[in-house]
Amino acid sequence: SACYLHKGKIRCTLFTGEEKDVIDKFILACESFIALKGSIVSAGHNIMQHSVPYLRKRYGHYYPMFDFPKYLSDLEEKPWTISSKVWDIMTINAGVGESYASLEELAYINNVTYPQNLMRGQDLHLNYRHEESVDIIYEYSNQRALITLQIIHKWFGLESKEVVNVIKLVEEDKQ
Repeated sequence: SACYLHKGKIRCTLFTGEEKDVIDKFILACESFIALKGSIVSAGHNIMQHSVPYLRKRYGHYYPMFDFPKYLSDLEEKPWTISSKVWDIMTINAGVGESYASLEELAYINNVTYPQNLMRGQDLHLNYRHEESVDIIYEYSNQRALITLQIIHKWFGLESKEVVNVIKLVEEDKQ
């Protein structure tokens, strides 16, 4: 899934289907956003260690790897240049050390509520292949996106009221 801000509301989209279709839909969504806004910055937890390289490698299964979109690619990037297009809150939190924190730990450190019943990422694969589990994966992804957004808001000193309003808008969109 991917979430983005649009007119003050967070929009979340879950891409389903065969792997190639999911990759194509995700890339198309990113390109559509860039066409509207002119640029894109990806943000998430553990996306530099896992999500971006995994997506690039799976993209390379279907297309030439060096055709992978530059706005997402970690190829030929230095750690100090990649941060202009990808924000990985796990890596940012670690700084120059290698003390990586889970999203749950980052939420705790930043005084952000983390749902007790949120599925663990390592268990996500158990639900991945089952069509009836799409809603579980969608909820998992959206919760993680909201927690990540709250942490980023804390880092930039935004009022908690603003974050609550954004989350409220997401909850209203679900209804």
